[in-house]
Amino acid sequence: MGTLRKSLPHAVKSTSGQSIIEVIIATLIVGVVLTAIASGLTLSIKNTAQTQLRELSTNFAQEGLEVFRRERSMLGWTSFAEALDNNDYCLNTLPQDSAEFATMPTGECSTGTAIAGTTLTRNATVTVLSADSIQVHVTVEWQEAERTNTVEVYQVFQRQ
Repeated sequence: MGTLRKSLPHAVKSTSGQSIIEVIIATLIVGVVLTAIASGLTLSIKNTAQTQLRELSTNFAQEGLEVFRRERSMLGWTSFAEALDNNDYCLNTLPQDSAEFATMPTGECSTGTAIAGTTLTRNATVTVLSADSIQVHVTVEWQEAERTNTVEVYQVFQRQ
């Protein structure tokens, strides 16, 4: 027990505190780790938002095609084909019935117009391939920073 008492004051003296350099190094390490975590979270949030916007755009594009499917079914091939020609149509507001479908204005969506509650624009390009075949190509676009993002779907409708 005598040896323990003699060596104890020496052990306490050597671990009595940390130097300022150790504190600075520990602070830097914690700062780097926290910065990396914050950076990762920011990137994750941004990617999630982009994924949600792309999914919403895909749904809007499919919804645009559904209008053409509905009208083909409601009008029959002859009236459907007569209502369409090689043209672009702005589908930011969808026609609710066959009368609105038959009188859809032609041309792409103008700048500054968007689907209600969004920054997305939806255009349809109709190409009459033959008397028995019509292609509908729906494009949904949005701006993100200086880049234009696009989701496209298309379908070829044929007389049955």
